[in-house]
Amino acid sequence: MREEAVDKLSRSPMKPIDKVMLARTYKVEKWLVEGYTELVRRDGGISSEEKQTLGHETTLKLYEMREDTFKRGLKYRKRIFNDLEHEVHDRFKAEIIGVRCDGEAFSAAAQPPAVPASKKIRRSSYIDSDNDVSLVSGTSM
Repeated sequence: MREEAVDKLSRSPMKPIDKVMLARTYKVEKWLVEGYTELVRRDGGISSEEKQTLGHETTLKLYEMREDTFKRGLKYRKRIFNDLEHEVHDRFKAEIIGVRCDGEAFSAAAQPPAVPASKKIRRSSYIDSDNDVSLVSGTSM
């Protein structure tokens, strides 16, 4: 169910900052990487509101990555985004691992608990002599 919701929301247009914040809240690695990548790629810088929301350390890392895209493209007079997602994974490794682990735990918690084989209801035939009721394959006779 969680995967379906994430998939459906992933197809909806979201601002990069919203992806990051939702990723942090609901532990969705994909949105975190996409949000950071889009913040680095876009033409405009990071707004004051976004800086406040992201925090100092994250904002600094994103600005360093943005600057790197300009440095790589200086010779060609354009920004170069080679392996940007890989770079996002490298620079935000600890946060991504935390989101991934928490997301897996969140998904596991959302799953119904497994019923041990000893507790499963067996469909079998028997006769209840006290009540004189016969059950065959789970149906009354």
